[in-house]
Amino acid sequence: MIVGIDLGTTNSLIGAIDAGFPILIADREGERLTPSVVHYPAGGDAVVGKKALRYRGISPEATIASVKRLMGVRGENCKENLPYRLDKTPGAPVRVQIEDKLLLPEEVSAEVLKKLKADAELALGTSVDRAVITVPAYFNNAQREATKRAGELAGLTVERILSEPTAAALAYGLDRLGEQAKVAVYDLGGGTFDISILELNHGVFEVLATHGDTHLGGDDLDRVVVKYLCEKLEIQDASPQVIEQLRYAAEKAKCELSAKASTEILLPFLEGTKSAELTLSREELDTLTAPILNPTRQHCLRVLHDAGLTPDAINEVILVGGSTRMPAVQQLVHDVFGKPPNMTQHPDEAVALGATIQAGILDGSLQNITLLDVTPLSLGIETFGGLMNVIIPRNMTIPAKAGEMFTNAVAGQSGMQISILQGEREMAKDNWKLGELMIPFAPLPK
Repeated sequence: MIVGIDLGTTNSLIGAIDAGFPILIADREGERLTPSVVHYPAGGDAVVGKKALRYRGISPEATIASVKRLMGVRGENCKENLPYRLDKTPGAPVRVQIEDKLLLPEEVSAEVLKKLKADAELALGTSVDRAVITVPAYFNNAQREATKRAGELAGLTVERILSEPTAAALAYGLDRLGEQAKVAVYDLGGGTFDISILELNHGVFEVLATHGDTHLGGDDLDRVVVKYLCEKLEIQDASPQVIEQLRYAAEKAKCELSAKASTEILLPFLEGTKSAELTLSREELDTLTAPILNPTRQHCLRVLHDAGLTPDAINEVILVGGSTRMPAVQQLVHDVFGKPPNMTQHPDEAVALGATIQAGILDGSLQNITLLDVTPLSLGIETFGGLMNVIIPRNMTIPAKAGEMFTNAVAGQSGMQISILQGEREMAKDNWKLGELMIPFAPLPK
C-alpha cells in the first residue's frame, strides 16, 4: 500500500485508499491534523505534534517549528529569524542546533513523518513503507531532495514528490472526471505560497504553469502582527518566551478576525507580573498584512501570462492553505480573477487528499486518471562568460527532452566542464547548481 502525505509547514496529514475511496487517517486522539512541531527534551526522545506544541512557550529554543522553510537551504541564503538556534555556515546546509547537536531540517521533519507512519499503521493494521509526499510547487531540486531524504529517514520509500497545488487540483477534480475546465489553485500555507493553473480534460490533469515564493506564508503574517504588538506595548529586546507568547496571540487574533470585525488580545503575565490587553480590528490586520499579501497578486498575473491565458479563461479558483480563510485573501483572489473563489475544498486537507489520490493512481487502486506536471524552474548549463543558458524552460511538461549544440571555446581544448543549473537568473552564480560533469574529447581546432 502507498500512502499520501502532506508534509506542511504548520500541520501535516496522512491518507490512504480504503475500498476505492481516499480517506485521511486520524491519530489516537481522533485528530487528522498533526502539528509539524518537534520538541527535543534534554536526554529524552523527541516529542512530536500537539504534545510538542505545548513546549513552544516554555522551551522555544528546543522546540522546532516551521522547519519546512529550512529544507534544502544553504547557510548563506537563510534569512529566517527563529526562536531556536541555527548554524548558517556558508556553502553548507542550514542546521538546527539543539544543545551540542546539529540536526539537518530533514532529520527534524523525519520525526513528524515517523509519527504519521505510526498513526497510519495503527489505523490500517498493516505496515506502511511507501509514500507520495507533497512539496510546494516552487521548491527547487535541493528542497525536493531534502524532502525525499526526510521520508527515507522515517523508513519510507518515497514513490513520488508531488506539487501541492497539483494535489489540491486532484482532490477538487476527482468527482469531475468527465468534465473539461481550467482551474487555478491559490495555495497560501504557513510558510510557502504557490499559484498553479491546470487543465482538467476528461481524467487528464495537465499543469499549464506554476509560480510562487517558498518564503511567503502565514508565518510572515504572524510576524508583522507580532511587530505591531511590540510597538503598541513598547516592548524592546523581548525574550524568546515573550516573542512566542506574542506569536500565539497574533495567530489566534488572525484566525478570529476571519469571522469577526475585531478581537481582544489578552496577554496575561507577559513580562513577569505585567499583563496587557488591546483590541485589533480586521481593518488594522488588513493594513498590516497588505505588504505580505500584495506580492501574491503579481505571482497570479505571472502564472496567467506563462499559461497564455486571461482571467476570463479560468473556470474555477480553488483556495488551499489555512491563510486563505482571511477575507483579505479571498478579496484579492476575486479582484485578480474576476470571480469569487471556490470554497468547497477543505483548505487544510485538500493537499493531503490529493496526495492520497496520487498514491492510489500509483498502486492501481484508482484508474482513468492521468497527471501531467511541469518543471517549476528553468534548467540549463553555465556557458562562456558565466551566463546561464536555458535548455528546458520553466513550466515545460515533464518528462521532457531538449538539446542544443555547443562547441569548444579554444583551439586544442580536450574537455568541457558542464555545470548544470536550475533557476531564472541571468548569471550562473545566482542560480542553484545541481551538479557538474566533465566531458573529455579529442583536441580539435576552435
